Amino acid sequence: IDMQHHIWLMVTDGQLYLALLDKKKVKIVLDIGTGTGAQSSVPSFQFPVVMTEIIGSDLSPCQPSLVPPNCKFEIDDSKEDWTYDQKFDYIYGRVLVAAFKDFFKVFRQAYEHM
Repeated sequence: IDMQHHIWLMVTDGQLYLALLDKKKVKIVLDIGTGTGAQSSVPSFQFPVVMTEIIGSDLSPCQPSLVPPNCKFEIDDSKEDWTYDQKFDYIYGRVLVAAFKDFFKVFRQAYEHM
């Protein structure tokens, strides 16, 4: 998974995401299928620590314990009903083409939580 993250960076010329975001307006980010957490913990350095929280969710607890203070990880299955209380400003996932049987459910839940 970390290799996929590095390939992403090579293909996108070092860009962690391609969405046009105003970093000053992004308060909370959800990374579904975060895997080892590289794609969550690295972007957390790019957002203002006092303003933005990044949550990485995955089925497996394989994320690092030493992460920036604005990054945290949760064990969660994005295929199931989402139980988040808050809304997100940005939701993303990478290399998830084989992860979901029902992509429409995941997209619908992402839309409802933004």
